[in-house]
Amino acid sequence: MKQILWFRRDLRIHDNAILAHAKDEVLPIFIFDTNILSKLKKEDKRVTFIYQSVLKLKQELQSMGLDLASRIS
Repeated sequence: MKQILWFRRDLRIHDNAILAHAKDEVLPIFIFDTNILSKLKKEDKRVTFIYQSVLKLKQELQSMGLDLASRIS
C-alpha cells in the first residue's frame, strides 16, 4: 500500500527519512492553498518562488523514479 508524503513547507528530499526507507511505496503530493494564494497578486514574488520550488521538487523526485502530484485546493 502506498503512503502519501504531503510536502507543505519543507520541500527537501535529501534528508527525508520517508523517501529513504519507502521509495517505491510513496505518493508525493503538494497542495497549493487557495486561502493563501487568493490573498496574493499573481505576480507576487512569493508565489513565483513557491511555484519554482515545487517545479524543482518535481524534477528531483522524477530523477528518483517518483512523480509529484500537485493540486489546488
